[in-house]
Amino acid sequence: MIINDEAHHAHTDDLKWNQTIGKINDTLHEKYENPLLMQLDFTATPKDPKGRYLPHIIYDYPLAFAIQDKHVKNVHIGLLENVPEPPTNDFVLKHKAQIDAGVEKLKWFKSKLSSSGKKPVLFVVADYNKHADEVGEYLKREFPNKVLIIHTDTKGNITKKELQYLREAARNIDTNQYEAIVSVMMLKEGWDVKSVVVIVPLRPAKAPTLPEQILGRGLRRMEPFNEDWQETLVVVDHPRFRELWDAEIKKGELYAKIESVKVKPKIHSIMVDESKLEYDFEIPMVEGGITSRVPEISKLDVDLLPSCVFKLSEIEPPKVMWREKDLLTKKIVEEKELAFSYVDTFEEYLSYITKAIIAKSKTPSYFFPELVPKVEEYILKFLFEDTFDINNREEIKKLNWPPIRKTIVESFNKEILKLSTKEEETYVISQYKLSNTPIPQKVKICCMSQISAFSISYPQIAILKLSL
Repeated sequence: MIINDEAHHAHTDDLKWNQTIGKINDTLHEKYENPLLMQLDFTATPKDPKGRYLPHIIYDYPLAFAIQDKHVKNVHIGLLENVPEPPTNDFVLKHKAQIDAGVEKLKWFKSKLSSSGKKPVLFVVADYNKHADEVGEYLKREFPNKVLIIHTDTKGNITKKELQYLREAARNIDTNQYEAIVSVMMLKEGWDVKSVVVIVPLRPAKAPTLPEQILGRGLRRMEPFNEDWQETLVVVDHPRFRELWDAEIKKGELYAKIESVKVKPKIHSIMVDESKLEYDFEIPMVEGGITSRVPEISKLDVDLLPSCVFKLSEIEPPKVMWREKDLLTKKIVEEKELAFSYVDTFEEYLSYITKAIIAKSKTPSYFFPELVPKVEEYILKFLFEDTFDINNREEIKKLNWPPIRKTIVESFNKEILKLSTKEEETYVISQYKLSNTPIPQKVKICCMSQISAFSISYPQIAILKLSL
């Protein structure tokens, strides 16, 4: 009998894992005339890369049951509301609200667990190694010498450069100096720790199973046999996690019938139907009209932009709300306002809003120095009915209000668009007859036919889904 852990990696016959099992089966049959009696597959994510349940499930133990039975931590989802979207490509700045919320929650856990001797850990999942470095440097300001940055390859394995040290540091995080881990993947290398209490997912999680795998990094209890302690894992809100918890609490989804498709090409030719030549027509080929050109930013007149749009004294700075929701009951367990500002100075705001204008209008970036003073002039002289003070931090916060950012970006974009287009007289240069269109040689038309979803060449297969 063969028992597979992490068996979702053996979902098709063409994988080395399954091929090895097949060789073992064939060898046993040739040498002893007795093939494998059974193969048992165990996995927390019994799905293929497209998110479809494997067809040979015989027992399913959903996450909801594991939480209710106190085999894993209870899960709370931290919902962030009214977060202003910074007009920047800076990864840390763009996700500052999520990162800061995770840091604040970690501090809360540290204060609650200080007398117990238990150590809480923050786990941040980035999308690229470069961004993991940036998030790590940001966290080091709050936790000097306590942030572990782990670079992984596309398969989730730790890169070889510092393999041994990083592997040991990650596995021993319950007892070493680190309080936060930043990584790109979910650390597949046997990362069996119990201290993770806050997860901040900052990657799109395109793979259907990735949210479950990341969530699994924090489900293990610190004290698995203490039923008097309801341990909690907080996940800062992410759309793909929202799909996960909505699906997990549905009842009766023990397994799904899976079918896949096989694509076969059919060859067809496309040509003019001679019987319909009476409907042939000519298409005029024209020149002139509206053409694009590089805008002359020097000619942009801020006097032409909308003026006195807002009254500064009547604007309230955006309030970023944190709502923590229980995964199973969906009840709000905590609600509060967060202090959040992604810029500290007016100069920073000018930089970010100008970059947003350049991105929106698709203007070459080398116009940045020429555009900044015009944006500054517009904000200081025209945007508000009252006077704006560049040294007043409360007024700088008000610039983060989405309607203000939208007005600035769209107003400049409209004027830049005018400077980027040139309209000339349109005239016809020739006529093109539709029937003269060249005939394509071959066009592939795809059709689909049903095939078996899962096939094996040796006896009984079973799969046990565990959420641990």
